[in-house]
Amino acid sequence: MPTLATAQPAPATTQRQVIVNCAKGGIGNQLFQHVFARSLARRVGAEVVTDLSAFDHDPYGREAWVWSLPGDGRTGTVAQHAGEGCFVLKEGQIQSLEQLPRMPDGVRALVLTGYWQRDSLLDPAVVDETREQLARRAASLVPAGMAQKIQASRNAVALHLRRRDYGHMGVCKDSYYLAAIENLKLNHPDAELFVFSDEPNYARHLLLSAGHAYTPVASGSDLADLHLMSLCRHFVIANSSYSWWAARFGEHRGGTVICPKEWTTIDATPSPCPPRWVQVHGAVQPFKLDATELTANAQKLQKQRFDDAIRAWFAQRGDQTLRLDFPEVSTPTAPCSTSAATRATGRPRSTSAMAPRSTSSNRSRATTTTSARALRRSRR
Repeated sequence: MPTLATAQPAPATTQRQVIVNCAKGGIGNQLFQHVFARSLARRVGAEVVTDLSAFDHDPYGREAWVWSLPGDGRTGTVAQHAGEGCFVLKEGQIQSLEQLPRMPDGVRALVLTGYWQRDSLLDPAVVDETREQLARRAASLVPAGMAQKIQASRNAVALHLRRRDYGHMGVCKDSYYLAAIENLKLNHPDAELFVFSDEPNYARHLLLSAGHAYTPVASGSDLADLHLMSLCRHFVIANSSYSWWAARFGEHRGGTVICPKEWTTIDATPSPCPPRWVQVHGAVQPFKLDATELTANAQKLQKQRFDDAIRAWFAQRGDQTLRLDFPEVSTPTAPCSTSAATRATGRPRSTSAMAPRSTSSNRSRATTTTSARALRRSRR
């Protein structure tokens, strides 16, 4: 399928042009795709069709829901619009809506592939309409008491602590969250924390150990939680499109949005956060291997394997004590007593002084001495 850059002029047609949005990903990603597709369609006067076929084999089992927010969402497939006059617009080909003021001549259908995570690609009017549609859709899913509590707080702070499925992308550091909380409390002493997290136990340990009281929010619906998050006035978001949209929907309340400057650490994906938000450099923990720690752990494991092998060797023989036998050394029948000379002087006497010589030994030495004397006399 050709890209939009290869489109050639062709006679105009009275058939209404179509923008095919290839939806994929989670709620945050779907919102970027949905709002961009509708923003572009409104700008060029085209109709939006959403292709949901990617969710038939989504690896995380995610479902599509954003397409139905406006109530008049139309679905279809790319295959239904393929053929002459069908072109593809890939992510990165345009950086803002102003770069595509109208659909090029000869384009009957324009297929959008990408996530389109850039604020300059979103029509503010479409963003506001989507926020209102989200509120109506989530109304029956949101616990009324929690919504009222958030709206009653003058300086409600939404904190999104995402960890469980984001290790490969790089999770936000604990220091980032705690510093952001301290900054907001310094400027708003009455700030109340409302925490949204996929690891509530970790969030509890982190915040309570730092002395921060908070209200956990978990309605059981991702859609409802997104709406509840957007009701807050201030935001401390993760490097996640989910909390990005909560902040984008809620920033009209005039609060502060604190976000990480880096979006991912595994590639060069640019941050979608607009300059008007407070961006914290170094907020994301990079995904990397520690070579020194890796070597040290490998050595520990090798030593453990050696120790286990030694234990197994002795265990198979029914005895785990190492015994060495020296047959040439006889074991004394009784312990030796300390001699009187040793007790008196503190030094042991020589062997010759302590032990008497045997008679045969004396006789042998006397014979040897006599023979030597006789030999010397004969030589004279």
